[in-house]
Amino acid sequence: MDIAITPGGRGEVGPAVIAAILTYAGRPVPVWREGELQWTTGWVDSRRMRVPRLGDRRVAAVETVDAQSLGPDVAVTSRVAFYAGLESRIEQYGLMALARMRRAGLVGRLDGLIPLLVAARRATRITTSDRGGMVVAVTGLDASGALTHARWSLLAEQEHGPQVPTLATAAVVRAIAEG
Repeated sequence: MDIAITPGGRGEVGPAVIAAILTYAGRPVPVWREGELQWTTGWVDSRRMRVPRLGDRRVAAVETVDAQSLGPDVAVTSRVAFYAGLESRIEQYGLMALARMRRAGLVGRLDGLIPLLVAARRATRITTSDRGGMVVAVTGLDASGALTHARWSLLAEQEHGPQVPTLATAAVVRAIAEG
């Protein structure tokens, strides 16, 4: 189960959101892998993901309770991973670079960068859109043992991304698991 969210770049992001992201960038974040809780590095472990009507976006592992709760709650024997991506490549790769530097021990606390990152976000908004999205991809065995795949996506336009009900994902996954 892979879950990814990628907000539109024009959405308002204030200091509190940036501070929250910086708390785990370059730090261990939970991922449910091989049927157990394991760890990866926030904003370092990344991949490209196709988001319908948005195209390919780079997404990176982020800290959420989903990886810790969905795995055991729905008896996942492989993976539950949550990713996030930023529309602005400058923001995405910049955050990934900061996370790599922190993981390598080259930088410690990142909260001193918050005012600079808030200002940078205002500048990068000029080249981005108001369109974001979410993808939930689930692969597994159905009740008869056949391999099955389900993929759900959502397009959020006009900066409506922050109102996307992400907790409904657990209900959808549970319904799929129950047939």
